Amino acid sequence: MAKDFDYGKWKSKLLFEQGNYEFLHHFVNDETAVRSHASNYRLKSWSASGEEIESKVGDASGQMKVWFTDHIASGVFQALETLSAQMIVVAASYTEGIVNEFLTCVFAVHPDRMHDYLEWNSESPRGWIPLKLVVESSDRESMLEKLVFQAVSRAASGDTRALLKRLEKLGKLDFPNEVKERLIKLLELRNKIVHEQYKPILAKADVASTFEVADEFLRFCALALVKVGAPVTDPTESLKTN
Repeated sequence: MAKDFDYGKWKSKLLFEQGNYEFLHHFVNDETAVRSHASNYRLKSWSASGEEIESKVGDASGQMKVWFTDHIASGVFQALETLSAQMIVVAASYTEGIVNEFLTCVFAVHPDRMHDYLEWNSESPRGWIPLKLVVESSDRESMLEKLVFQAVSRAASGDTRALLKRLEKLGKLDFPNEVKERLIKLLELRNKIVHEQYKPILAKADVASTFEVADEFLRFCALALVKVGAPVTDPTESLKTN
């Protein structure tokens, strides 16, 4: 069951998500642009007779105009802060997707490496598969596909440090320590944002660094798959130079 690792897909996701974020970041940090946006913001009010009245912030007078403009500009900056935190979540999510696809490809090419991750219940030995699975599978390929799904689910779980060691063992690769430490910090930060409602203050460089480490991780995974004989889709052809 040959399964291609789609390097091009993950590469484009990382590039486009970061690029879109930087477009918005540039706009939000352009005070003239933000205040122009604020001036065109529509306000609604009602007359004594209950009639709806709509006007622009720019049409307000004196201190009221200043207050509305400052309030809207502040809201735009706060929205950017929220988005910056969510970009960490996005990068971490892509990293997890890369892990799952990496493991799927390794197990598809080397089914024997699934052995330690095929454990159907607490009493079954490793590498054991139920007779029911064999009987219900139409052929070897369909059975292997089900086994790969099961093995990936187990192999991709757990502590990040243990997971990275597992990936190195299964993929016969060595991640640089810097990449491992940065990846661990990324996933720890993601967990704090998602599970602890943590609201970090992040500069554009912090978000860029997050996507850079995800991209480095992607590259090492793809190169390892090439070495173990797994098919890799690389429309960029950048892996050929490594």
